[in-house]
Amino acid sequence: MSKLLISLFIIMSALPYQQSLASAQHAKPGQVSSTCRYNEGPKLGQVEDLAGKAKPLAIGKPCTDGAGSLGITVLDADDEAEEEAEEAAKIQAAQTAAQSRSLAPQASTCKFFQGKKTGLQESYVGKIQPLPLGSDCTDGLGSIGVIVPD
Repeated sequence: MSKLLISLFIIMSALPYQQSLASAQHAKPGQVSSTCRYNEGPKLGQVEDLAGKAKPLAIGKPCTDGAGSLGITVLDADDEAEEEAEEAAKIQAAQTAAQSRSLAPQASTCKFFQGKKTGLQESYVGKIQPLPLGSDCTDGLGSIGVIVPD
């Protein structure tokens, strides 16, 4: 029973540290913060903004409250929310682009404008998945073109 409790304590103690590492991974190089996520001491598991009490530190650097609690510097709540919003916007843009491509007219014919096949059209119907009209295409041998209607 005591081994189970010790294992559970170790896992629970590591959780705030893992969350701090995740925050550090999302930080931009050189980004600083005055927010500390404590992983040791009386404030274990708490997050505190030390603005005005301590100078901002680089994300991921050790921090302390000066009263026995130690932690890792993490993104400020506003910065973290901004990072999450930017990530959500990127995902939405990618989904919209993918949906637009799937709704666009598609074909499997390439009209070459560069290379040995310049000016020629070649049908790849049944050989490649249809691509949106205007997409780049190649014969794999140096000729480059665009997808045109079949």
